[in-house]
Amino acid sequence: MRQTSEEDQLAKTRQKTRADPTYMDESLWGALPIEVLDRILASLPFPFLFRIRCVCKRWRTLLADPEFLKARAELLAPWNVSLYPAVCFLSDRNYREGFWWAAFDFSRDKWQIMPSLPQNFCGKHELYGSGGGLFCLQASKSLADMKVLSVCNPITAQWRDLPPLLHSWGDPVIRHMIMDFSTSSYKIILAGNRNYEVKDEEYQITEVYDSTLQTWKKGAKFLPSLFLPSPLGAYCNGFLFFLASRPMSYVYDVLIGYDVEHDVWMEIPHVPPKGIHGIPHLFERKGNLWMMISHLRMGGVAAYAFFELNLNTKMWTPKLRMPPDISQTFAYIGSCAASGNRLCVTGGTPYKEPVVAVYDRSQRAWQWLPTCPLKASSLGDRVEFAFQPNLHATP
Repeated sequence: MRQTSEEDQLAKTRQKTRADPTYMDESLWGALPIEVLDRILASLPFPFLFRIRCVCKRWRTLLADPEFLKARAELLAPWNVSLYPAVCFLSDRNYREGFWWAAFDFSRDKWQIMPSLPQNFCGKHELYGSGGGLFCLQASKSLADMKVLSVCNPITAQWRDLPPLLHSWGDPVIRHMIMDFSTSSYKIILAGNRNYEVKDEEYQITEVYDSTLQTWKKGAKFLPSLFLPSPLGAYCNGFLFFLASRPMSYVYDVLIGYDVEHDVWMEIPHVPPKGIHGIPHLFERKGNLWMMISHLRMGGVAAYAFFELNLNTKMWTPKLRMPPDISQTFAYIGSCAASGNRLCVTGGTPYKEPVVAVYDRSQRAWQWLPTCPLKASSLGDRVEFAFQPNLHATP
């Protein structure tokens, strides 16, 4: 009788397997060696890594296991080097504090609701930047009195409160996070303290956090009397670049750079393209500095255009132009990032809906991504950014 029962069970398993090739009997999963099972889990697509954390305690801690990370790296999973357009909402319309965000997964052609931040994070907060798979967040209760920053890896749920800042900061003119993948370390750079007048020496303070030393240090004096439209710059070949305007000017034609290794601010000579206007957006693409900005052709209509800086000639070379109908859909630009053959532009429409336009160099075509599942009608202020998942990044 027992043999018949086992044969019946085996026959049912075979029947299910024929009907559904993805079916696998639970007893087979339990019989797999741990090393084989970990290898299978390491090959899962990026979004599924979130789901396995909910299965059991061991799988929840698996993402921080060195052997698992080694197996993942050996498999050369494409998401380890890919940037994902991401949208983050900081609170809902009822002013309840929270952190909702989503990232677009090109491998599955869909938005993924990302995991919430660790429960020990609370209070009013702002996403100050992201780099190499880490988030830098402002964790004090008042954005006008910033004293403590926190860094977390939203994938592994690892979290660290950084040491107190050396100075009491208002909203910095510049805030940027840089990841050094060769050493798995990062730096956070703050400059331009809005708690003081531009003429004050305290305004020119630069503070740098180095994760290898786990301390803040005072840096070189920030260049005074410049207005920056965005606190986020572009990190390229060891320099952090920004475009700024001089007093009483609305033209962002001053290129400044910060030499991260040698702690030096400098103004960099360049020749701005003719016909540009509005707010520029700098980003790095394959080791070169790029700029996205509204551009008016002679006798034509304005549209966003992309230029690459030649550091030898100091000239900006036109590389790409966004079609006018796509350009006019954007009421503002949130972020611009390049990854492989893709160039991703995030922003919002006049109706405050988040949108993302992507240029695929291999197809030489622009396309709109599907609508983000996080609805602006029910959520509050948002931040658009490029997110690069990284299991190896440690706060």
